[in-house]
Amino acid sequence: MAYLTFDYLNQRSGILKEAFENRSMYNFDDFEQNRVFLSHRHRDIDIVKNVIGFLQELGGTIYVDYLDDVLPDKTNFETAAILRNRIDSCAKFILLASPNSSESKWIPWELGIGDRKGLNNVAILPLVENRDNWKEREYYQIYGSIQISQQGNWCFFTPQKSKGIKLTEWLTNSSLLLEG
Repeated sequence: MAYLTFDYLNQRSGILKEAFENRSMYNFDDFEQNRVFLSHRHRDIDIVKNVIGFLQELGGTIYVDYLDDVLPDKTNFETAAILRNRIDSCAKFILLASPNSSESKWIPWELGIGDRKGLNNVAILPLVENRDNWKEREYYQIYGSIQISQQGNWCFFTPQKSKGIKLTEWLTNSSLLLEG
């Protein structure tokens, strides 16, 4: 199994940015029911569009905070209340675990809110330099992760990582197909 790499996203950046631009929604109320909250470090903003495009290609409808017009310009109590509502309103939660994410003060808080969705609806998406190597934070092991299966499909793997659910199915809440 392998992880999402910066090289993969960069090689496909044109296609992914097009997917992002064609399907991005800026009004939260216009989102369809099976939307996914994407938690990320704001320092990674340049690559986040490609990650959104990647997830949209696989059928996901992605909410990302920096596109939300309702959020105040300056972070405050209202920001936290809105984000809590957004996380609760999304069907799934994905944490983009980049080398920068460990420095974020908001990611652990958002993950704590997302955790209420249950372990089958929360995923860690490692973004790494080397597809076979990820230095995960200890508490990330509680959650499933998004990886490439041995069959070459993007999948959501449970913490035991013995079986995977095709990511296209996981993102859209369709019937779940397990892969060995």
